[in-house]
Amino acid sequence: MASAWLFFFSADQGRRPAVIRKLVRNQATSSTLFWAMVYGLLDWQNTIPHLNEPQFTAALQQGQQKGLVRSQDGELFLTPEGARQRQEMVAHRLALTTPRLFRQVAVADWVQMVRFLVQVASEASYHNAKYVVATDRLQFKVTLKRWLRAGHSLAELRDALSGSLAAVLKAMPANQADCYAQGLVGHGYYGHTTAQRATGQLTVQDVQVNDQNVALAVWQKWQRWPAGAALMTPFRRPDLAPSLVTTGKMIAAGMSLAAIAQRRHLKLSTVADHAVMLALYRPEFPVARLLSPARIAQLDQLAPTDYVHWAYRDVVATDAAITFPEFRLYQIRRWRHEHE
Repeated sequence: MASAWLFFFSADQGRRPAVIRKLVRNQATSSTLFWAMVYGLLDWQNTIPHLNEPQFTAALQQGQQKGLVRSQDGELFLTPEGARQRQEMVAHRLALTTPRLFRQVAVADWVQMVRFLVQVASEASYHNAKYVVATDRLQFKVTLKRWLRAGHSLAELRDALSGSLAAVLKAMPANQADCYAQGLVGHGYYGHTTAQRATGQLTVQDVQVNDQNVALAVWQKWQRWPAGAALMTPFRRPDLAPSLVTTGKMIAAGMSLAAIAQRRHLKLSTVADHAVMLALYRPEFPVARLLSPARIAQLDQLAPTDYVHWAYRDVVATDAAITFPEFRLYQIRRWRHEHE
């Protein structure tokens, strides 16, 4: 198994592969998201949007051959050796510091955009107007030109970059900061490739992760820079699907799921699924609007010790009036109360 995948696996939660497949490429259902919450992986949604399924399957098979994972009843668990290697990987390999931002930012493009802006600001510092831009992305050039036409200046960009990027790199271990800087292009300097920077303690994957961490750290700092909004807008992604947002507003306004379904001409099951997903995405979601104190008390009485693996069919066998959204919202509410 490729060592990077070990991070997502566990010695006692064998259903993780099915969750990982959908989660990292942003194809998660409410059920996938629920288990991602239980497994502590919810923040990792969309971190590998172009997951190569054959390679992932091959990695799992290779992991079994090497004795890193074992299969049991169709589920995969880390072996003691797999757990040891996972622990070693976590201790020595770089990990994404803000994986949750992959749902909000077109990260791959933003990494390149930051490099492009650094080159432009660097050349402007030397008053050099004749240079070859190290990108073929028209979007980057158009975004910057529009920003400049809106009344901003390259000096403003230079100051923003030098302040934010310098602060980010200063806060990092020296080898990681140097690795990132070596990949930049500027006046009289042509950055090294990813492979060239993968020396010493850092692997190729570490270098890629490091670049993402730096770019996202700059993103976070620029959230507080009003002039940077126009540069960032093309790289923003909606945190929630518009339909989810609409349902959330209607729930907050006090509407029942049935009323929302009727108003929006949607199936009740679709709206109920929206409610569950909103509760998973938003800890502040008003669960009390859909789950009364009486229902919570009733479910507290019915719930087994292992309420996470509790089957809904066992609930309706006791009381058919309990809906699936109530059942799932109860599980989410209780999990958050006990673990967050």
